[in-house]
Amino acid sequence: MENEQVLRWLLEPDNPSARYLTLRTLLGRSDQEDDVLAARAAIPRTPPARAILQAQYPAGYWIKPDRGYSPRYKATIWQLIFMADLGAE
Repeated sequence: MENEQVLRWLLEPDNPSARYLTLRTLLGRSDQEDDVLAARAAIPRTPPARAILQAQYPAGYWIKPDRGYSPRYKATIWQLIFMADLGAE
């Protein structure tokens, strides 16, 4: 694929995480620009972020309220890391 084709693919609206991170990281766009704001706002409404947020307990934790790190990849800290990697606020 040519660079332009890859860039178009990364900017497709059906993957707001890829779109947001491409706009910010590869294109150096400001967080205040409308298309950057729109991409970031869409992240929690689309997979996989939506599934992560749906698994959160109303009190704001995942798995157990007193254990933020364990079990690995399932507990609260891991969910927050995943969300940050997706570009969510």
